Amino acid sequence: MRGAISGAFSDWRGKFELADGGTLFLDEVGELPLAVQAKLLRMLQNGQLQRIGSDSEHKVDVRLIVATNRDLAEEVRGGRWLSVYPLVVLPLRERGRDALLLAYRWPGNVAGVGASDRAQCVESAGGAS
Repeated sequence: MRGAISGAFSDWRGKFELADGGTLFLDEVGELPLAVQAKLLRMLQNGQLQRIGSDSEHKVDVRLIVATNRDLAEEVRGGRWLSVYPLVVLPLRERGRDALLLAYRWPGNVAGVGASDRAQCVESAGGAS
């Protein structure tokens, strides 16, 4: 929506629209305020989002991978996190032998894996210049 954001001269697509048909990584979701959690939940439930300043909804098909260092069960008990369908995923340290199925050799640290993954995502999306 032109003019909805200071300095906006054309439609601006956000991260969810850019990731349409693909995967989006959200880090530190445990830090999201309840109001933002509710908007994220609505988008996940119906696959639609509304741009800032727009009256229309846009359909998106996005797979999310999220991470947090917070104990979300504790956050739910404290009223700081919404819980609809809890899904328990064990940490790798507790997964035993099946963790080997998820592991692969990487000549660096975890930050290097993330940087490599981001570069591959940008390249596959045609954003590399």
